Amino acid sequence: MPSAPAPLKFQVPVTVCLSDEERISGVPKEENVATAIAAMHRDGLVVLENAVDVEHVDDLNTILSRDAEAMAKLPTTHFNDVRGSKSCLFVPSRLTT
Repeated sequence: MPSAPAPLKFQVPVTVCLSDEERISGVPKEENVATAIAAMHRDGLVVLENAVDVEHVDDLNTILSRDAEAMAKLPTTHFNDVRGSKSCLFVPSRLTT
């Protein structure tokens, strides 16, 4: 006999807000580390707010967008749905600083 489906239980993920000082130094406060570890153990997910410099994300987007456009033109690129869907599988180029 199949078991009854478990009721869905929705949770709001734990968000740890890092200060600019923590982000720039790369050294989070012990309290934030403890909160993040506890959330990961309990929920398997934690949101780290202000963990990455926005300029770094912009740089990554520029590099990966350029790579994706080049890959999309290759006849060997595998598209997840149909060509032109902008959903393809590729390995990004080696990122340099």
